[in-house]
Parts: sequence; C-alpha cells; structure tokens
Amino acid sequence: MRINRLAGWLCIGLVVGGAWADSTSLEVTADTFLIDGTPDNNAGAHSHVAAGTAGGGSSRRGLFLFDLTTLPPGATITSAVFQLAVVGDPLVGDVDSDFEILAVTTPWGEGAQVGNSGSPASPDEATWNSRLHGTAAWTTAGGDFTTPALATQFVSGVAMYEWTGPALLAQAQTWQASPAANAGLLLRGQSEGTGRTARRFG
Repeated sequence: MRINRLAGWLCIGLVVGGAWADSTSLEVTADTFLIDGTPDNNAGAHSHVAAGTAGGGSSRRGLFLFDLTTLPPGATITSAVFQLAVVGDPLVGDVDSDFEILAVTTPWGEGAQVGNSGSPASPDEATWNSRLHGTAAWTTAGGDFTTPALATQFVSGVAMYEWTGPALLAQAQTWQASPAANAGLLLRGQSEGTGRTARRFG
C-alpha cells in the first residue's frame, strides 16, 4: 500500500524498438528512512525522507523503490538520473556534505509510522535493525546494499539535486532485465560521523 508521495523520481531515457527515443519519469512506489538512534522504529508514513546525521548524532538513511516493469516492452535504457528535492535543513549550524546512493540487495517494507524519530514498527516494516520487522533482519544493521556507491552528489541548501552516472545506468538496466533483483536505492550521507548534515528530502 502506498502511504505518501515524494518529489523523488528516477528519470529514464529510452530507445524503443531501436527506432525512436523517448524518456519517462518514474515516481517512487515506496519510501521510508532508517534511524540508528531508534533502531526498531519505522517512519514510512512521513511526507519526507531524512538522511544524514542530526545535531544529536543520530544518523538516518533513506530507502526508495521504483517500478521499472512499467517501461515499454523491448525498450533499451540509455540514461538514468535520480532526482530528489531538499525541503528542509538544520535551522542553525547546518553542515554541507556529499550524499551517495547505493543499490539495496534485499526487499524491505515501507511501513506506516510517523514521528520525528519514527514510531515503534509494526510487523514487516523497515527499521534500522530489520528490513521486515519481526520477520527478517538486515544482514548488517542500517541496510543491505552494494558498494561502491552508484553516484554521489554534494548537497547544501533547499534545492533540487540529481545523481547520475554509468553505475546508476547499469543498475537500472539490471533491474529492467531482472525485476526480482530490484530492491531500490539507499541514500546516505558520506559524513555520518558529522552532526547537522541531516537533510529532509521530498
């Protein structure tokens, strides 16, 4: 069940049937964020996704899922751009930093909780400790993902940001060829040891 809608998009360039080019923007179909300070809480019903580290030292990581099965049959993906808007940053002493996206390797549950630090998770909701609360833990707390990052972007104030590059393109092509492998993207700050790098996206 879709809980909320974000200004998050995976923008895809296509060649269809080898004859004509097209493009499409895929809105997120599920999103939430993980919080290490409240590792068994879920935040899947928020109108934003938080990532980075708050002033008190608690880190957050965002999760986003897209449905590539809606692309035209036989289309070849020729470009991929992940877009997110920063809609909130710390009021005082904000620290700019790089944010990276990584391919998630195991399915997770969006959830339906709210609260600045989330709220206690119901069964099968994603938390810092679990991809499906009460059913399946992450292999490593904080999410299962591949490294290195698919793309990195420097994030400062409130604005629209884009992540792109050959690794993201290759990942989108892999998801198109093998839909079952698509567990989405994880967004994290590269400076998780630095407070006031947290941003609200969406």
